[in-house]
Amino acid sequence: MTIKAFTYVILIMALGVFIYNLLELDLSNPDKSSIIGIVGNVLVIISLVLSILNLKNKEKRG
Repeated sequence: MTIKAFTYVILIMALGVFIYNLLELDLSNPDKSSIIGIVGNVLVIISLVLSILNLKNKEKRG
């Protein structure tokens, strides 16, 4: 498994956890932990997308 494929697998798993956290979010009684979990997932997803873009740029260069 290449690094790029592994990154895509982690991205799909992070999206699944993000969707789960959104479904479990209780808007009538929001906790800090539930909101921090969603923010953490968004940061992981952003970092994975940036990693994928970086890998694509490296492939184009050489």
